[in-house]
Amino acid sequence: MEGAFLPVTKVMGFLRRIFMKSRFDEAAMTWDTSMRIERAQQIAEILQDKLNLNETMELFELGTGTGLLSFYLAPAVKNIIAGDNSEGMLQVLTEKLKETGVKNIFPVYFDLEKELEIANKFDVIFSMMVLHHIEDLANAAAKLAQMLKNGGKIAIVDLVKEDGDFHHDHTGVKHFGFAEAELREAFGAAGFKKIMIEVVFTIQKEILAGEMKDFELFLLTAER
Repeated sequence: MEGAFLPVTKVMGFLRRIFMKSRFDEAAMTWDTSMRIERAQQIAEILQDKLNLNETMELFELGTGTGLLSFYLAPAVKNIIAGDNSEGMLQVLTEKLKETGVKNIFPVYFDLEKELEIANKFDVIFSMMVLHHIEDLANAAAKLAQMLKNGGKIAIVDLVKEDGDFHHDHTGVKHFGFAEAELREAFGAAGFKKIMIEVVFTIQKEILAGEMKDFELFLLTAER
């Protein structure tokens, strides 16, 4: 794939010298738990139904991690640029691509909060459990709009507004989920149309010893 993105193989050495390991780098090797794999599969099925994916489409995943969601969507589309700002996650994804032989997922180092010149334009941008790690919601929505083709779509899955119990460690957590009104305001101001927000998934998680709590995930879809 040509464009403004650097292939992950060309940035690894550079990143290794300048970036300290993040919590996601440390977690990468054990990230693919059965719970996360099952969640990704179920979310992928929802996205395929909502987005009418086909083999002509070029997609971008924001915060791909180890590529769990991209692997499930890849068979339905032309290609997926899988972006993340964690070197550890990208290393794991690269190894998984070698092992599986999947040819239409392309890992790239990408940080939405940095100033990047983006040449690629996509049919769909999607993400799962990433938006609450990005501080400036309005700026994120505006940048995503710039990355889409005219008529392109976004599909964002993240936490419904909660009280902070979801994460035991709040390092890197910028939002305790989102209220529908703030999502509509940010993405509407960025020029998105046909904004739809619905609860599509529930995560049951232990917040204290023996105490379980349900956390809802919304799906936001919109068109540029």
